[in-house]
Amino acid sequence: DTDQTDWLQDTAHCVEFILLSGTFRKAVNIRINDTIIPLLAELIACLDRNGNLELALHNNSVPECLSNLWHDISKDETLIVLHYQDTISPNTLQQRRRVPVLSDGAGGQYFKVRFPFSWIICNISDQLVAETRNIVKDGECFWARFESLFQKTPLGEKLLRHLTYKYQDRKINMMYMRDLIHLKLHPLDNDEYEVYERILLKCLDNFPTNKSIISIPRIHCAYEESLQFIRLFHQASVLDKDLVKRFNKTLSKLKMNDNKLKSLELVLLDEIISLCSHKKERTAVEEQAKKYVSEVNQWQAIVEKGLGFVRKDRAVEEFETSVRLRWNRIVAVQLFITHCGFGVWFSVIESKINKLFLNLGEYPDFTKVAIINQIFKTLSSCLQKIKKAAGITAENIQEFKYHATRFFISILTKLTFKYIRVDGRNDELNKFIMSFMSFKEKRTKSDKDKINLFAEDQVDPSPAFRTYLLQLLIRNRQDVFTKYISTHLRDVVMKFKDWQLKNDIYLLIVQSIEDSLHQSFNTDVSGDISGFFIPLFEIADHPQTEMSYALLEKIATLRFICVHITKWSIECFDLLKTGSEPQISDATLAKRQALIARFKIICSMDGQNDTRVFLFKNMYHQLGSDTINILKSNNECSWMLPDCAVENGKVLDYFIIYKEEYLRVKGVVRQVNSFEKTEDLVEIFKTNIPRTPSMKDCFFYSIFQEVYDYHKLLTGPDETPQKKYATLINFVTSDVKDFSPEMKDLTMQIITNNLGDGHLPNLQLSDTSNNSEIFLIRL
Repeated sequence: DTDQTDWLQDTAHCVEFILLSGTFRKAVNIRINDTIIPLLAELIACLDRNGNLELALHNNSVPECLSNLWHDISKDETLIVLHYQDTISPNTLQQRRRVPVLSDGAGGQYFKVRFPFSWIICNISDQLVAETRNIVKDGECFWARFESLFQKTPLGEKLLRHLTYKYQDRKINMMYMRDLIHLKLHPLDNDEYEVYERILLKCLDNFPTNKSIISIPRIHCAYEESLQFIRLFHQASVLDKDLVKRFNKTLSKLKMNDNKLKSLELVLLDEIISLCSHKKERTAVEEQAKKYVSEVNQWQAIVEKGLGFVRKDRAVEEFETSVRLRWNRIVAVQLFITHCGFGVWFSVIESKINKLFLNLGEYPDFTKVAIINQIFKTLSSCLQKIKKAAGITAENIQEFKYHATRFFISILTKLTFKYIRVDGRNDELNKFIMSFMSFKEKRTKSDKDKINLFAEDQVDPSPAFRTYLLQLLIRNRQDVFTKYISTHLRDVVMKFKDWQLKNDIYLLIVQSIEDSLHQSFNTDVSGDISGFFIPLFEIADHPQTEMSYALLEKIATLRFICVHITKWSIECFDLLKTGSEPQISDATLAKRQALIARFKIICSMDGQNDTRVFLFKNMYHQLGSDTINILKSNNECSWMLPDCAVENGKVLDYFIIYKEEYLRVKGVVRQVNSFEKTEDLVEIFKTNIPRTPSMKDCFFYSIFQEVYDYHKLLTGPDETPQKKYATLINFVTSDVKDFSPEMKDLTMQIITNNLGDGHLPNLQLSDTSNNSEIFLIRL
């Protein structure tokens, strides 16, 4: 073949090269060496990867079966693949003069395999694992299917042929396991290697049949099954270098029949908790406390993930519970430091950190009242200590109370309601939590002496704490809460004489239920809330006068649905005039339109005008000041306008919804000019106007409407409200106990048309002529 002799002719024609070589024979030898030796080096480097070449010869450390396997694999071109282009140097574009022998050890360290070509077997097995996952059927045993497929591959056949019965030999297959651990997990020391080995052996023990057999396919299945925990262990080892040694030492002490070995992740978490408990001692300095909080936050993701593993063996339930309780103890201390530890009072309460840790006990159950009471005792002790400390101001004390409330809420959210049972057995805890909802018209001395997590007065002016508790109870303890609050409303709240307090309680419960509904449903709730319409039809058909939890629940549901009806109407009927089609499926669109139609029926029933007012307010938040015109111009949505907003194209008195009470107050205000003496008006006001919670509101509304109507009739600069309402002004500025200084000031601003300079910036009645704007001012 001329192609094979071209190199020889080329050499014969290179006279200079022959002269430099000395003879033609030497020149030919040089050309042969330049061509063959690099290829041979590539082959040797491939065969000797990870010290694999040492397994070619049978000796004391290399069994004959493994030596024979080495030679069989090395001759298989499908397993040992060399490409010429891989031998070309990217720098010189010629064959490499030096070929590196690769090693897969951790950090580039030299690593020797003990099983022939284990890295190739590992790569092939990985590919087969992925293929098996794609074809395995539901309910089919993955490892059995994988083992069957592996044995039918050319590699599997070689293993069976050369290892024969020793294919199931534990010692030989442990050599492969050792290689796999180094190839895939790259342990940095012997402790880490032993941990990985224990993990895989523990998983192999869980195989349902022939547990004593350790085969290469099973080793790979064990690796895949253990991968979730291996990653968790790796994340933990990164955070603390000593954890690996401690964990390995703990595992070595466990006996073979110890149930803890059935769940190694719990053993790891137990070790992490012990580590955190030990480090908790170093929180005497604020910087150390901050560092501790940061470390616990880092551990938290790992511990929570480990506790979330699926465990089928009931034998580890007790161990899992103990680990969870011990971790909750760490979390409680971390929350205490986070919320209450940092501030001017740190040096004052520093000793309370360790005391809280000790008082909670080793296994604190935060669903028990005794543990929650321990939290209160700690907070109370801290508060008393802070009050007595030098340099602490009243503002510091209030700030600590705020942080104490945040801490208590965090305890309930993360440690109590997260784990509380939903079977109604925690009656003691239910009563304790509900005691915060025991609204009282008057606070006793004993109430005031307790640490107060909310406002000092009888009604929390910013009831975030109570609202949050209500939401937690509604979401987690629906059955218990419904029973308790129904009894409380009937036996306690209904007997209150303070109507404003009663209304505050009702509104608090309604808002809590509504918020809970919003959190309970997904983004697309159109299919979920259709069942809510039945009780709404009942409440519309049969108005109820007695306030009950069931009624409050229906009101909250009504408000919840109003929010979604608003959103769906804007989207379905393009009220924002975007010109785009709704970004939902036709089926969802039809479902939402049907729900809107059902809600329209409810709103059309007698006594449901207030529902449309609430719906209109939601519309206004989305559509702005032109809401009335938008709804009037849309045939599908014009029904949403309340009766009190528009009638025959005219804006009516919105405040008429207060009915008789408002009309009586308005009648008195309208007749102010007939009273020559202010004393006469005061007397009429006292005798004819009932002292109800909404009386003051009605009074303001009446003045607002009266002055607005008067402004429409003004004909000249000499006519002013001050002249017309001189008696009313004298009445408002007189010594009337029902009106505070702020209320008098606001009333005067309404009468004198100076709202823009007072409580309501940029609002001038005389400058407003648009009907929709007037209606929105009233809203």
